[in-house]
Amino acid sequence: MCRVGVVIVNWNSGEFIKKCIHSVLNQTFKDIGVLLIDNASEDNSVTKTREEFPDLKWILNKKNIGYSSAHNLGLKSIDDEFHLTLNPDVILTPDYIEKLIKVFEDFPSASNSTGKLLSYSAKGKIDSAGVAFCSNRNCYILGKGEEDREWFNVAREVPGGVGAGMMYRRKALYEVAIDGEIFDEDFFAYVEEVDLDWRLRLRGWVCRYEPTAVAYHLGDISRGSQNIYTTTHFLKNRYLVLLKNDSLKDFLFHLPGFIRFQFTHILPQFLMSPGLIFNVPFSFFKIAPKILKKRKLQNISSESRQRLNKKFFSLSDRLIREKKINRR
Repeated sequence: MCRVGVVIVNWNSGEFIKKCIHSVLNQTFKDIGVLLIDNASEDNSVTKTREEFPDLKWILNKKNIGYSSAHNLGLKSIDDEFHLTLNPDVILTPDYIEKLIKVFEDFPSASNSTGKLLSYSAKGKIDSAGVAFCSNRNCYILGKGEEDREWFNVAREVPGGVGAGMMYRRKALYEVAIDGEIFDEDFFAYVEEVDLDWRLRLRGWVCRYEPTAVAYHLGDISRGSQNIYTTTHFLKNRYLVLLKNDSLKDFLFHLPGFIRFQFTHILPQFLMSPGLIFNVPFSFFKIAPKILKKRKLQNISSESRQRLNKKFFSLSDRLIREKKINRR
């Protein structure tokens, strides 16, 4: 057993994945195990990486099973106390893992922790300082594209974070597993970490942001250009995460803000890509019955769901207000 398991899911990551692996192997914290999972890449990233790192363990999938399934496979394949989901386009600074381990030691209620992710290509810009999921039901990546500044240098509780460099406490992950799934495999890709964060919050766990743990994120290296396929996954998963985790009473209370956001931000995407008008509802209703079953399996009372969701959304709204005030 290793204390920290690092799982990197590869799909056509090119040469950049080697930089990622070097940054993991050069960590000051040494009690780690590394597992690479390839989702049927069509480039030479697997061949080239195995030539340079022949001792690393790989799982080679015959088809692209998606982000969620790949990371669930990783969790089953590596025995660890803490689990780092790492994108192949992320470079860690040498003490990234050490800093996050300290967070878990200082905060026993922390289920997961993220560092400060800076943009690899835009010097001095934030890529992510956590995630906020606000009362209008929009998911905001805190700081995305903004200049790094003092507000981002404060350690704090955040509602969640992106999966590109997130460390989890294994005990917490299995506490919220549904039918053995940690990441919801019906999501395939996109928003799955928001769903996991939400389920962890519903069980009383917290997420911590640690700004002294720094990493650099290239972003979108293996996604390709935004197309109707990826947009369909992203949008239908936004609605599935609500169906699975939200409180009906609280959702109805904030319905005006939700509708306003749909008109101002989501409707333009449908108008630009008319195919979404069919694809998103079809894919949503196709999966919805399975998501409702998983909601029931959470075994959380309506009262507890409403109380914990109120705390979840209040924290998100407060962080957005604070960040805007600080920016002025």
